[in-house]
Amino acid sequence: MHETTDARGMPLDRWSRIDLPLLRHVGEREAELKGEARDAAAIYAVAETKGLMREVDEELARLIAENYITCDSTSQGKRGTKYTSLRLTERGLRAIGMWPPSASAEV
Repeated sequence: MHETTDARGMPLDRWSRIDLPLLRHVGEREAELKGEARDAAAIYAVAETKGLMREVDEELARLIAENYITCDSTSQGKRGTKYTSLRLTERGLRAIGMWPPSASAEV
């Protein structure tokens, strides 16, 4: 979703508009795929329809550099950087509230 204001009409900052949705998407895909190969293709498909390709490419690189997301490899392509095996780090999991697990989930 490419909204620039929240429900109250307040402007969304880059973290709320791009970074958190990216982190949530990676976290959801990671849980869904349970260790299978994950790449940024689905992220880019949505970003392209919303006109956010450049911003998403920049933010993925920044989130990786700032240790929110990790990946196994990167390569440059026509549509931007290709990332393989995206995973959230502890910092990324904390940012979206997926870690630490609730007390009931701890063994």
